[in-house]
Amino acid sequence: MRAASILLVISLAPSAFASGCGRLPDNVSDLTAPLGASAPSSSSVDDAHVSYALSLLNSARAEHGRRPLALDASLSVVALRHARDFAACSATHEPASCAHRDFFSGDTGGATRENQGFSGPGEIDEMFDVIQDGMMAEGPPPPGEGNHYSTILDEASTLVGIGEYWDSNRVLWVSEEFR
Repeated sequence: MRAASILLVISLAPSAFASGCGRLPDNVSDLTAPLGASAPSSSSVDDAHVSYALSLLNSARAEHGRRPLALDASLSVVALRHARDFAACSATHEPASCAHRDFFSGDTGGATRENQGFSGPGEIDEMFDVIQDGMMAEGPPPPGEGNHYSTILDEASTLVGIGEYWDSNRVLWVSEEFR
């Protein structure tokens, strides 16, 4: 069964406008507490969940004739920090007001684009499927605009960092940094 909630927000550059939709789960936990052993909390190049997320991004790119993205460890460190900060801020604020705060403040790690979203509660790969499907369902944006779809399929991007933060309520918070 697919997870019920999703938030999709996008920025194309640090100065871009972010928009959002969806709702935060009602039971967001204290995000300063350590994660349980069963909840993956890292975004390393070897992490199986990050590899799965990368495979979904590259499948979408292949379907549209784009070359695959390579996973970048330094962008993944930034992405994990952004995912955790997005989750922590959203525990007390509207998620749309929290998205991309790090990126907008200049903490890009060299990324030129960022996607963020959340889904849950549920299983981590299934929630990433929900987020990815929602991003791709946006389709091509109007000329001169951007969205998740166009960020994933950007021909200039060759690298991606993926940060997946799974909180104690089994909500997945994702940040993808593209360069």
